[in-house]
Amino acid sequence: MTTKTEAEDVIAPKPRRPWTVVDHQQLLPNGYVMKWNEGMLKQCYAVGALYHKWIDHPKMRRVRMFDNDIIEAGSFTPWWVVPCLYVPWSLLELDLSYQSFLHPQHATTGVNQQSVVVEYVHEVLRVPFCALAIAIFVIGLLSWTLFEYFVHKHAFHWEPPNSAWNLAHFVGHGMHHLTPTDAYRLLFPPVVSFCIGLTLRVVFYLIFPFGLRSAMFGGFLLGYACYESIHYLAHHCPVGHFLQQRFIHHSAHHFNPHKQDKLFGVSTQIWDVVFNTYA
Repeated sequence: MTTKTEAEDVIAPKPRRPWTVVDHQQLLPNGYVMKWNEGMLKQCYAVGALYHKWIDHPKMRRVRMFDNDIIEAGSFTPWWVVPCLYVPWSLLELDLSYQSFLHPQHATTGVNQQSVVVEYVHEVLRVPFCALAIAIFVIGLLSWTLFEYFVHKHAFHWEPPNSAWNLAHFVGHGMHHLTPTDAYRLLFPPVVSFCIGLTLRVVFYLIFPFGLRSAMFGGFLLGYACYESIHYLAHHCPVGHFLQQRFIHHSAHHFNPHKQDKLFGVSTQIWDVVFNTYA
């Protein structure tokens, strides 16, 4: 005679060995049963110390982040949104820098806000304002690549100290490592990235002198737009030598267990070479 428990197992079989998946359920070594047909974010806490081992075993399909359908839909971002938003913004910052060089007087007080550095480069070295703005813009673009490397290495691959911090890491980067082939999980939603962009603009305006700060931030923004575009194309459309190289290195970062703590550069491998994380 079949018992009630045996009958339930026949109807809804459950995994009995760690890491095995049966009917959308996966038994973890700590005893928690991961439910793959439910939102992943709420389950990160239960994963506990197994979190990094869990996300470093990628799933080649889409999984839910949230249970709520509306929030889930809002978490998807097409890759082209980033260049459409941030390339025009970066060019506006470049133009603002040039206009600031031409008209350094404060609109209300009339005080000259031109920095000593700009005056020296323009008046002594005879560098035109347009050339100076473009040069600072390029420096800002290159500074993004270093920022990208350190954020990827030290923030995105940071070890959460406890289960509660798993949630923050999962939102920032863990979901992408869990589902690296999901084309709509590669980027932050624009409402998030735009708020971060505004915050960084304030930081740049506090750090850099008048005029220079706009060009520097504009180049940095363009670097971000290039990074996200390259990231998407390396995953989903690696056409041409440059993108094929990005695909090779980034795929090793995702799928080679020996290189998941290396190859942090996405748009370039220069800083991996400099900081000895290339191979």
